[in-house]
Amino acid sequence: MNKSPAFQFYPSDWLGSQRVSMMTLEEEGAYIRLLAYCWQHGSVPADPESVARLIGKGATTTLASRVLTMFQPPLVAPFSGGNVLVHERLEEERSKQFKWKEKSSEGGRKSAELRKSRVVQAPLQPLGNITSSSSSTDNIANAILSNSDAENVDEVEKPRKKREQKQVDAEWLADLKRHYPDINLDSELGKMQAWCETNKRDMTRKFIIGWLNRVTPVTLPKAEVKSEWDW
Repeated sequence: MNKSPAFQFYPSDWLGSQRVSMMTLEEEGAYIRLLAYCWQHGSVPADPESVARLIGKGATTTLASRVLTMFQPPLVAPFSGGNVLVHERLEEERSKQFKWKEKSSEGGRKSAELRKSRVVQAPLQPLGNITSSSSSTDNIANAILSNSDAENVDEVEKPRKKREQKQVDAEWLADLKRHYPDINLDSELGKMQAWCETNKRDMTRKFIIGWLNRVTPVTLPKAEVKSEWDW
């Protein structure tokens, strides 16, 4: 999956964050550098020495350790179980971008199908009775040219070949778990497979996304109440 080069950054959220306000200027600078690295690579090392080198500018392991408290252990693949940390706010931003991209892609496909259904083919002109007169010959030629133009229109308006479906692989499913954390993906995939086998349908990426978007998420209790947009 292509990585997004940027994420939404709202100054009011940053300046209004209690956690950021309690940082020193040095900590805040190190923190924003780590956020940028985490967005590009998906995670940051959990080792303070490695993080100090990433921050650069003469950062110490003590500074790195303090800033690392703003990151959390990953809960889902592909980073779970490794010696890395992720950031809740950045994961939320990734999820928003992913869902928007899938929604826009689906809307584009529907719009293209609608445009194709509205194509009106030009009717063929009748050749009429063939005679030996010059005027009749001209009429036949004109009719043939008219029919040729209509056939050209048909060729132009022929639907494009259906694009090859992208494979549903383990890496893509792992991304889904990150973007749909409130849905039991394994359970839903089992339901999809049973439905597709019964109805003789292919379980494509488009089908899976459409199914998950109709599932009611399960709200899990949280031990600590945080602002949704707190950095």
